[in-house]
Amino acid sequence: MNLYTFERDAETLHPITLTRPVHRITVGCETLGDMLARMAGGVPIRHRVREALVGVTADAMAADRRPGGTGLWVNAALAPTVENEAKLRRWIDAGRGAWRTGDTLVAAWCDDPADVTDDEPVDAAMLRRPHDVVRLNLDGLSRSLMARIERGGVEEIQPGVFAAEDVAVGPHVVFDTGDGPVVLERGVSVGPLSYFAGPVWIGPDTKIIEHASIKDAVSIGSTCKIGGEVEASVVEAYTNKQHHGFLGHSYLGSWINLGAGTSNSDLKNTYGPISIDYGDGPEPSGMTFFGCVMGDYAKSAINTSLYTGKVIGTGAMLFDTVATDVPAFCSTPVAAMNRGRREVPASLVKKVQSRMFARRGVDVRSADADLIDAAFHQTASRRSTYLSEG
Repeated sequence: MNLYTFERDAETLHPITLTRPVHRITVGCETLGDMLARMAGGVPIRHRVREALVGVTADAMAADRRPGGTGLWVNAALAPTVENEAKLRRWIDAGRGAWRTGDTLVAAWCDDPADVTDDEPVDAAMLRRPHDVVRLNLDGLSRSLMARIERGGVEEIQPGVFAAEDVAVGPHVVFDTGDGPVVLERGVSVGPLSYFAGPVWIGPDTKIIEHASIKDAVSIGSTCKIGGEVEASVVEAYTNKQHHGFLGHSYLGSWINLGAGTSNSDLKNTYGPISIDYGDGPEPSGMTFFGCVMGDYAKSAINTSLYTGKVIGTGAMLFDTVATDVPAFCSTPVAAMNRGRREVPASLVKKVQSRMFARRGVDVRSADADLIDAAFHQTASRRSTYLSEG
C-alpha cells in the first residue's frame, strides 16, 4: 500500500501554512501526518508539498514529482478527526475509488490526484480557513482524546486524568474532567496551583507554569512553556506563553513568544458574529468567539492587547494595542517611542530563529533559513500596502 498527501489551495490557510505543510496542522491531539503514520503501521508516507517546504518536511516530494505506482492520495487539508479517521480506514480497505466534499477532492486511489475526474460525494471535515482549526478542535477534542486513551500508553492517575511516562504534577493542581478528559503526554510537567478543565491535551515535554488555567478544549504541542489563562485554543510545538495574560479561541503556530501581559479579545462588545479578513476583505467565520490566528515566529512585547479576530503574519512583532491585522514580517507602532509601522527584515527573523533553536537544542538547517527568505518574498505585496497605510 502506498500512501501520499497532496496540497491544494494552501494559501487559503495562510498565515498558518506560509511556513508549515498543511498536513502538520494540529487538530485534537494530532496532525493528519501523525494520523496517517499511525494508521500505516510503518508503511512510508510521502507528502507532496510546495517547493519551499521540501527541505523542511520529512518524506517530502516536490509538487512536480510523480511517484511510481498507484496509491491512496489524501488531501492534506483533511482534518484529523475521529470521524475522518473512520472514513480513511474504509477508503484504505476499499483499494479503489475517489471521494470529494463539495468541489474539493478529499482522497483518491490513483497515480496522481491531478488526473482524477470521477469521484463520489462524501461528508468530510476539511480545513479551509484558519478559524476552522479552532472550531474543529473545540468540537472534536473530547472524542480525539478518548480515542487516544483507548490506544494506550497513558495511565489514569485520577478520575479523567491520563498521564504517560515521566509526567510530574505539582501540589494543589485541580482537574475538572466533567466535560472531557485531560491527557498529559510523556515528560509533561505541571506547576503547583494550576487548574485544568477538560478536554485538554498537553504534548510531550511541555511545561505548564504554576497558577496556569488551561480550560475548555485546549491542545498544546510538544516542548512549549505555557502559563496564564488559555481557553479553547491550539498551540503548536516550541511556542512560549509563560506569563499572565489571556489567550482564547485562538491558534498559535510554532516558535512564537508572547510577552508578559499579552492578551487577546475573543468576543465582540456587541456579542455578534465575528468576521475575519484573510486578505480579501471581511469573511464571516460563523463563530461568536474567536481570538486570533498567529503565524510561526511571531512575537509580542509585554502588555500587548489584540482586538477580536485578528490575523497576525509570520515573523510579525507586536507592541501596544493591535487593532488591525498585521502582515508577515511587519511590526506594529510603538507609541512610547513615537515609532510607526516598520518592516521586520528576514535577516532579523533568521537571527532570532537561530537563537531560539539553540535554546531548545535544535539545529538550524539551511532549509529553515531559506524558508524564511521564501516567505519574506512571497508576502512583499501585502507588507508594502500595510507599511504605506501606516
